[in-house]
Amino acid sequence: MKRVFILFFIMLYGLNFSQSESGIYGDYNWVANWTNFKSKATEYKSPTIILAGEITENRTLKRNQTYLLTGKVYVVNKAILEIEAGTIIRGDFDSNAALIITKGAKLIANGEENDPIVFTSSKKENERKPGDWAGIVIMGEAPSNKFTGTLNQDLNPKYNAYGGSTISSCSGVLKYVRIEFAGSKTKNNEALSALTLAGVGNATKIENVQVSNSKGDAYKFCGGNIVANKLIAIKSACNDFNFTEGVQASLENSLSIRCPFVSAQGAPKVFEITNYEDFKNSDLSKPVTKVKINFSTAIRLSEKEKGYLDAVTYIDTQSMAEISNSVFSGFEKGCVFSDKIDFSKYKFGNLIFRNNILNACDKNFVTDKLENFDQVNDLYLKESNNIKILALDPVALFYSTDFKSAPDLRVKLQSNALAGK
Repeated sequence: MKRVFILFFIMLYGLNFSQSESGIYGDYNWVANWTNFKSKATEYKSPTIILAGEITENRTLKRNQTYLLTGKVYVVNKAILEIEAGTIIRGDFDSNAALIITKGAKLIANGEENDPIVFTSSKKENERKPGDWAGIVIMGEAPSNKFTGTLNQDLNPKYNAYGGSTISSCSGVLKYVRIEFAGSKTKNNEALSALTLAGVGNATKIENVQVSNSKGDAYKFCGGNIVANKLIAIKSACNDFNFTEGVQASLENSLSIRCPFVSAQGAPKVFEITNYEDFKNSDLSKPVTKVKINFSTAIRLSEKEKGYLDAVTYIDTQSMAEISNSVFSGFEKGCVFSDKIDFSKYKFGNLIFRNNILNACDKNFVTDKLENFDQVNDLYLKESNNIKILALDPVALFYSTDFKSAPDLRVKLQSNALAGK
């Protein structure tokens, strides 16, 4: 009986300890092995096979081959494009290349930890820049709150529709995939996202994806029902994760590394959470954008540089979000609320912010106009939310901040960090 009691105590203590941890987690540094923090200088093989036009039937891109993605390549007719681990796809700069998976089609990009799939620029090493090519677009059959579910990203109108009623639809697999130097601009001078998921259903497997040096958003979720794990955004010019059009999203164990010197105008965020982009084309009877973010870490490089107005998250008047067990370090602002919110009527449940660490952030909870400091902070900086405000050097907070290789941004000495020591 005594042995059973001791075992129960150990299990209970372990459970309480695991629940107290914050930020990305894992038994080992899962950022290592498959990622690349020197993508500009990496030498890739020259392409030997051209991808262009429409892919109308099932096709497999072979392991250890290098392909040149030319122009807009559409996977149509419910075809499946399978990409084997170790494949390199280089997006052509001159033709503003893009890979578009149309509604009903699938992308099976199933890389391996020691043999990832890489989408990168066609330019030579040390000549690559953000926006060298457009990026990847995947359109599915899950709901959005947009009346006309179409993407206006210079896509062929024949193939730009997304959305439907199938929450559990599957658009394929993205696993151990890197996307580098994407996010070129459209004809309307709008920066594209490196990875756009529009109306994608929750049977789609999305995990271990790294987006580096995007000129637009790293990830954009337009409607759909998303479950994603271990997504990384590095040095995005715009937002790292953009949620809109009524998307229902669950994001766990995500990592953002921001650099103020590459940020675009408009105060980019780690998480931008809005209910719609075009009010006139939105069906407000549909579910609002709802995002759950758990065990996330975001760090801003050069945290002593001021005046860039970056922030952890932005939420509009209607969206809902729950951000828990996460760590945000070095930002000028923490959570930013729309200045249209009437805080005398604001529902606390719209943004739940609990068990988080805000480290070396100048302002914690503000509005667009940097008003209502006391009112907003009083809502969130109360004991029950367990928010820790720290002022630590990142070297003291994380296992490794060596960004010349794969850093280990798990929080070390969790109990001390959470105690504010």
